[in-house]
Amino acid sequence: MMLEPIRVSALVSGACLSGSVAFIIGYRPLQRIRIINAFVLARVPVRDKFLGCAIHTGHILVHLPEHMLDCPKPEDLSPLPPIFTLSAPRSCSSLFGIMLGEHPDVFGFPEMRLFAAATVGQLERRARLFRVFTLDGLYRAVAQLEFDGQTEAHIELAKNWLTKRQSWSTERLWTHLCEKVAPRTPLAKEPIYAAHSSFLARLNRTCPDARYIHLVRDPRSVSASIEAEFGMIKNRFGIRARWFVTGESVWNRCNRNILNFLATIPEDRKTTVHGEFLLNHSQEAFASVTKKFDLKLNPAILNDMMRPENGPFAFVGPASAPYGNDAKFLKNPAFRPQSANQLQQRIQLRPSTLALAKKLGYATDIGPQAHL
Repeated sequence: MMLEPIRVSALVSGACLSGSVAFIIGYRPLQRIRIINAFVLARVPVRDKFLGCAIHTGHILVHLPEHMLDCPKPEDLSPLPPIFTLSAPRSCSSLFGIMLGEHPDVFGFPEMRLFAAATVGQLERRARLFRVFTLDGLYRAVAQLEFDGQTEAHIELAKNWLTKRQSWSTERLWTHLCEKVAPRTPLAKEPIYAAHSSFLARLNRTCPDARYIHLVRDPRSVSASIEAEFGMIKNRFGIRARWFVTGESVWNRCNRNILNFLATIPEDRKTTVHGEFLLNHSQEAFASVTKKFDLKLNPAILNDMMRPENGPFAFVGPASAPYGNDAKFLKNPAFRPQSANQLQQRIQLRPSTLALAKKLGYATDIGPQAHL
């Protein structure tokens, strides 16, 4: 089959087999082209008389409609780097991640815990060994992106899909999932990464240009919420209380790890959001984040972000993968502005915790300081 020579400037992305459909990034709506004979293993800019370059094991031969011939340069079409929300547990991360994920140029993943292991097989073994380490979010994400649904049958397909890819590195799986949601910016909220510096180091190696949101919440509120969550986990999994550290210790460790990690990240790639400010001044909070990370914002987009219940993962899933976000939030995933609980403010904290809280912008007696 011969193609008419045409002059194009396009960006083909992803792993595409012959006969599949590819997308030209940067158009609204996305424009589709038919791959005639290709196996693309990397993002490849092509600017020639026709799209016909040897890529590893094959050739790209496509025909673009006339209205697509005057395309932007490939370097102008690349998706923005991913955004990761880092926080201690119980810091409003499910609410924040799902709300920001409702931005039309962002895809908000559930908690997948990818960089808590080096390979897919290792990740699944860890989940089998530690009952608390569930992979509900990963199963639901794969089910949605690979099989277009999150029913029990879709989850089973997702688990089989992952089993066949146990040798994949978690970096490879992350790249694959990002390609599935392109050109939207990937957004991941992963409290577990803050638990170990090795997880943060693996994340940084995989995504050296990533942007970060440090989501913080008053240690008194977090401590009380974690203790309550521990009680639920103990009941669900039958784990003895002595296995758990205190909520205050979790808040301390996670936020210190995050601060140490973010000290190595340039200022233009990081920002801080306080959970209390999110709950009481949500529009201002999202205006600040979108401006920081070059995301457009208008009243219609803001209205969408105020409705987290519309998110693709904002509901309790099937029995084999029900969560992937905070269980309590998923049972009623609406945005509810609220004030800090004054009873929790009277919880006694260690001096080291109070010092760290002050460093993060909290007064030692009244919660977030006024400038927030």
